Amino acid sequence: MNKILLSVLFVANFSFAQIATFSSEMKEGDYSEYISKNKISIKSGDELLIGFPSNGNKFTYLTQGNDLVDARLNNIYIIVDKIKIMKLQNGFCKAYATFKGFGMIPVYIDIEAAIHFNEIITN
Repeated sequence: MNKILLSVLFVANFSFAQIATFSSEMKEGDYSEYISKNKISIKSGDELLIGFPSNGNKFTYLTQGNDLVDARLNNIYIIVDKIKIMKLQNGFCKAYATFKGFGMIPVYIDIEAAIHFNEIITN
């Protein structure tokens, strides 16, 4: 009986702690951690600093409800809620982190682009 319980706990823990790594072979789904192409690790629960918009008055790589996020969110810390890998229309996948706290709709961060253009700052 103990072996069965231990097996169930191991499988439950292993299935939750999935790590996605930047590659052309990423699979769509929810993950607990993402490793960027620059080897930056972002996990659910991590604190990130929102930088400054790359186009001046709105963030290009932070969106909420398909709208660009306004510059007033710059220079604040957020907590990563979820990490999602989503398939694009061209068949490739892209990594997103989400956070809550600014209305009912979560904010989506295009991880790779936001890091590259300093729209998010990782420690």
